[in-house]
Amino acid sequence: MSKDVFKATTIHRGGTKVKIQARSHEIIADEPKELGGTDTGANPVELLLGALGACQSVVAQVYSEKFDVEYDELRIELEGDIDLDGFLDKADVRPGYSEIRLKYYFKTNEPLEKLQPFVDFVQTKCPVGDTIANAVSLKGPAIRVEAIKNKVKIDKAEAVH
Repeated sequence: MSKDVFKATTIHRGGTKVKIQARSHEIIADEPKELGGTDTGANPVELLLGALGACQSVVAQVYSEKFDVEYDELRIELEGDIDLDGFLDKADVRPGYSEIRLKYYFKTNEPLEKLQPFVDFVQTKCPVGDTIANAVSLKGPAIRVEAIKNKVKIDKAEAVH
């Protein structure tokens, strides 16, 4: 069995703004103003929808030849339902998505009868979709403390000279 490890790092940039790094790529995540952010990027739950749609698109491209499906464009629209009272700790409800819906839009001459089994197969091979649909073992978080270097702590007694 072959297992690969994928990594990402997040760095808090003040307020609700976070820089996400994966390999040599960076993405800024932020909350909309109505949730206390500065709206400088998509929020994490929107990024999750985007990751799911991107994964579905990649899987479709990888398997299109196997299914002899040709298309000029594939657009996937995603939407999900979240009860923000869970995130905001206003009610004892899950803070995450309760449902995510996908709509595929193909620019193609292929018939629906050929596209449906293809899309059904894509759903079974999408790692992001599989991770969302099935429980995953979430380990940690481990906590590490890095000392702040070059920061001088001055007692009141030392400040009076």
